[in-house]
Formats: sequence, structure tokens, C-alpha cells
Amino acid sequence: MRVDPATLRDLEILDAGEGATPLAALVDHTLTARGRDRLRGRLRQPLRTLDEIRGTQDAVRHLLARVDAVRTVLGRLGAGDVEAYLGLRWEPARARTRAGLSLEGAILRVRYSDALREILRGVALARTLVDGVAPLLEALGDRPPTVLRLAIENIRAARDDRAIAEVQRASRALSRAEALRLDRLLRGDGRPALRTVLAGLAELDALQSLAFAVRRNGWTIPEFLDDAEPRLTLLGLRHPLMTDGIPNDVHWPSGVRVAAITGPNMAGKTTLLKATALAVYLAHCGTGVPARVARLTPADACFSSLYVRDNLAGGESFYLAEVRRVRQLAALLSEYRNVFAVIDEPFKGTNIRDASDASDLLLAALARHPGCRVLLATHLADVVRHRLGVAGLEALRLEGQLTQHGLRFDFALRAGISEQRLGMELLRREGVVHLLENRFEAPPVPQGPLAPGAQGPATG
Repeated sequence: MRVDPATLRDLEILDAGEGATPLAALVDHTLTARGRDRLRGRLRQPLRTLDEIRGTQDAVRHLLARVDAVRTVLGRLGAGDVEAYLGLRWEPARARTRAGLSLEGAILRVRYSDALREILRGVALARTLVDGVAPLLEALGDRPPTVLRLAIENIRAARDDRAIAEVQRASRALSRAEALRLDRLLRGDGRPALRTVLAGLAELDALQSLAFAVRRNGWTIPEFLDDAEPRLTLLGLRHPLMTDGIPNDVHWPSGVRVAAITGPNMAGKTTLLKATALAVYLAHCGTGVPARVARLTPADACFSSLYVRDNLAGGESFYLAEVRRVRQLAALLSEYRNVFAVIDEPFKGTNIRDASDASDLLLAALARHPGCRVLLATHLADVVRHRLGVAGLEALRLEGQLTQHGLRFDFALRAGISEQRLGMELLRREGVVHLLENRFEAPPVPQGPLAPGAQGPATG
């Protein structure tokens, strides 16, 4: 699924603003630095095909049943330390005889004690790692799915490599000379096999992290459909960072291309857009989603326009940035058949008349596109009402209630258009209307030639 950098920023996949938590923090339970990099790569670029998605889902399901055992063994292997050992700048010993190795070891101990210490420690770490392959394979169980099997084949490289097998056969009580000989093997002929093992462990680490996140967060692994028409059903959907939030049901009826959501500020429109987009995003990464039930067809691309930014240095106003973002969506819809998108308050950077005309044009175009699924939040209820009844458009609303204790929101998604206008009511309840009308003295009436009704200077 194609995702552009702006969407990654909007949905806060890898990084978030000050005080915020990115999605990666909920998913990252990796035990190695390289595994973390592999996981971030998976999050940065969701899977492209249905086979890839289902293959990763199978791996996650397989690991769910044994993730604790896998994490225990994986955590003991010290893969990161072995990675650092292979990167040592000290050259391996050159001598080939036991006497020569003993001499080199003595020289290292006297002149380069730090180097000798790092080499001896690295050999011990590498042996721990290769000795841990068998328990790890046992923890992974029988008949692993294909995606997991590819990682396992890399891990098994240690068992099949001649140099590493020789290291495993060596005595546990190593002399300095023998340790230097093993170091030459590990950082020489055995290096490619060790690198392959580390790559397999990194992939396994990323996959077990996805599985652990599903269990820890109580997520559901979604069902992907083969339907030609785009579909999306998320029952009991929550924003992944709001575990105590109000769940909502998002259901995409047949024939609907764009769902326009109206409602006052603070009713939860942006949160619902982000929650839906994050669920679709996680699903395409092959992991679970924060919903009780999740069924959807795969998307070719994911797009969001939630936090458009101006660029004063580049001469790009806020409204121009909005226009260009919509142009990017239009280009995406022309290139891909199935596009999922969320758009929050488009064209708010211009006057109300132009915003209404532009929003009407956008809604009409999206409703005609055969493969898009777009959630669009707007305050322009009249524009949605004008298009109501047009094929491909559904109207949804989120509303609040004015009570004697203040404004209350239930964050429940309902059908229809919101007629609520709470802006002036909030001004009154916050005392702003009283301050503006009663606390400020009226300005003095201008006197002289510019006073109201005064005649200007005669001209002739």
C-alpha cells in the first residue's frame, strides 16, 4: 500500500509531536536494535499485496501462541552485542600455529589489552548466540507459516555453516590462543553466516513484536476480503491511544465512495478519522487493529489530509497548501483504483463561499470514483445537504448535548447531517459575549470633517 510522507506525519506512524505518542510506540516490543529497524521499515511501508498481508497475518497468529517462549530465548541471544563484535576495528590474529597465536595473544595482552578483552568477549557472545539457535527453533514450533519459515531458514544458517560448526565443537574452557583462532573463524569465513543469522533474528524480532502488540493491546487480526468493490467494516473501533474511549462502528455500505461527517467542534470528528485510518494502516502491516470486528478489502494507497501546513519561506499559503494536497489526492485517484483517504475540514483557509464551492466540487468528484473510500469531516453542512441523495455519498454526524452542567459529547456516530450550531453558545457560556457587549466602552463619536454625515471639502 502506497503511503506518502505527509500521511506518515498526519497519522503519527513513526514520530509524533511534542507530548504525543507515535503508533510505533504501541507496536514496538522488539528486543534488538536491528529488529527495531526492521519493524520501523514494516511500519514505514505497509504491505502491497493480499498474499503478503495474509502471509504476515499467518506468522503473527503462529507467534501469538508461543510469543512468551520466543521472547525469552531471543532476549538471551545477545544479537546486538554480536553485531557490535562483528564490527570491531581490530584485525583478527594472523598466526596459523598454536605457538604463533599464543605470541600474538601475549602481545595483545601487553600492548592492546582493550582489543584482547573485546575479542574474547565477542567470541563468547557469538558462541552463546549460535548455541541458542536450537532452543529458539524449538520455541518456534512445528510447521511455521511461510513468512516465518523464511526467517527461520536464515537462523538455521548457523547450524549448517562449517566455520560456525567448528566454533560450536570447541572446548568451553578456551585458552587465549584458541579464542583467537575462533575469532579468526567467526570474523572470517563464518562472518557471512553470522550476518545471515542476525538478519533472520531481526525479522523474527519484528514479527514477534507485532504479535506481542496484538496480545498486549487486545487487538483483533482483521479479515481481508476478495471482493471487487471496496468494503470496510470496523465494529467497536477505538483510537489505539485511547483505550478508554467510546467505541464506534464504521461500516461501508455497498456503493458508498465518500462518507461526509458533520458536527460541532470537540464532537470527535478528527479522532474518528484518525482511528479509522490507523486501523486500515495497521491491517495493511499484517498485524491487529483496535476493533472488536474488522473486515476490509485491500487498498492500493492510503492518503490523509489532517494537518495541512503552510510554508511561508517557500511562498505557500495555508490555502495553497490545502489546494495542492487535494491535487495530490486527485493524482492518486487517477493512478490507483482502490484508495483509502481521510480528509479533515478541507478548504478552511479561504472564504466561506469559495470553501463551499470547492467542497461541493470535491464531494461530487469523490462520489463518482469507483474505487475510493474517503472519510471527510466538514462544518459545511449545507454543502453536504446539497449533495444528499447523490449516488456514492453517505452523510454521518457526531453531535453534542447542551446541559445545565455544560456541553457533553457521547462521541457516537450516527446517520444524517448535524444541524447543531454551538459556536455562539460556547461564546455565551464562556462569558465572551458578555465581555464584548458590556465591558468595553463605546468609542467616542468622531468630530470634524470626517464625522458621520459631514460634508467633505468642496471640489470644483
